[in-house]
Amino acid sequence: MRRVLIVTYPFFPFYHVGVKRVAKLCKYLPRFGWEPIVLTKDWDRDLAPEDAFFPSFREPERQRDIGFDLEVRRAAYASRDNRALRWHRRLQAVPARSPLALRVAAAAARKALSLAYPLFGDFPDRYAGWLPAAAAEGAAAVRDRDVAAIVSICPPVSAHVAASRIASATGIPWVAMFDDLFGFHVGPRGPHGSTFRRRQALAHHRRWLRRAAGVTAITPAMLSYLKDVYGQDGELVAVGFDPDEGTRAVGLAGAQVPARPRMRIVYTGSVYLADYRPQLFFEAVDRLCLQAPRWADRLEVCFAGTRCDAELRDMVKGRPAERVYRFVERLSAADAIELQRSADALLLFNVTNAAAASGTLSFPAKTWEYLDAGRPIVAVPSDVGRFGDEVLARTRAGIALSSVEEIVELLDRWLNEWARTGTVPYGGDRNVIAEYGQPRQVGTLARLLDRVTSDRRTAGGRIA
Repeated sequence: MRRVLIVTYPFFPFYHVGVKRVAKLCKYLPRFGWEPIVLTKDWDRDLAPEDAFFPSFREPERQRDIGFDLEVRRAAYASRDNRALRWHRRLQAVPARSPLALRVAAAAARKALSLAYPLFGDFPDRYAGWLPAAAAEGAAAVRDRDVAAIVSICPPVSAHVAASRIASATGIPWVAMFDDLFGFHVGPRGPHGSTFRRRQALAHHRRWLRRAAGVTAITPAMLSYLKDVYGQDGELVAVGFDPDEGTRAVGLAGAQVPARPRMRIVYTGSVYLADYRPQLFFEAVDRLCLQAPRWADRLEVCFAGTRCDAELRDMVKGRPAERVYRFVERLSAADAIELQRSADALLLFNVTNAAAASGTLSFPAKTWEYLDAGRPIVAVPSDVGRFGDEVLARTRAGIALSSVEEIVELLDRWLNEWARTGTVPYGGDRNVIAEYGQPRQVGTLARLLDRVTSDRRTAGGRIA
């Protein structure tokens, strides 16, 4: 059993989708001969204002789901005093109605200060205060525990930077996992703003990734980007679903849905209004209820854990189909899975802006739980990267639709079948769906680790 150091910024005692991802890697890596050691920040001592970005809930007991006593190394965190960044923002905020001389002076000062980017401010991201301690603690862990390889997970970007520093200090191979590109996206619509900043960021990113012996990504489009921009070949490692969670849930996949007076369509998880188009679905439900008013009393659409209930309520307020919607605040992971499996059908919103800073070439992680739930899926709209549409078609678990007319036709067909039989048609192929389970996906990562460590031995201690 060889040891692998997993570098991740978010981790227990808090729990959210990023922590869950790491926990599942830890759970299944030993099946393939790799013992994980996690390097994270000291979350009990070093909570910072910038950590509000992560929707974290304290659930330390979930670490027991990994199935063994996991070794966790924690690094201290120090928020940086971004005085230069604060001045830069103040200079940007000089009102347009200010005297010309003041605006000219502010612009000149701002441009001069920008020359120091990325030596100040939120670079590589707002969590840069973690990097010095993380690099030192990680290098110590490699030496103390005879670690054979490093894996880091983005987001955030700083996890990859820490891993790059550890790999440089120790000489062991490092695999960079991209669950999202985040700051590594350097296009015009990415997070780095001006052409000057994008060029600087790209130079630093290439320098860091030069140490990587391999990369993984969660979509083919993301892999292509890493190849084209950073020259990194990689493997597709989807987030996947944990089949153990399905067997613990109430109602196994494909089981009979309890009888109820309304056909229930369920959406679980966050809704990112800047990147999704829920209006498309709302318009379709309105049209359905206007065309066939009887369905307004036979349909329920449940949103659970969206983190934007107030905004969604405002979006459906006063609509013809307002009464079909129900909103549930945060659910535990287990309750979300049970809600999915008790649904008649599942709703998915695809990212519509492939270059959005919060969802670059990405794909909704909840898709995998949806597949395991054994319920028909409607995705709105089609996936801009096509990967999501291909997964639904390949597994025969659902369909992606981009027009109001298509959604209305599907919902009407579902409701007619549900009124007649009490179920919604479903033809998912469980054998194909199983390929997206976490055991198989982690197996792909483990084979990559086997390969890069073998390459290093072949090269006489150097990364080949």
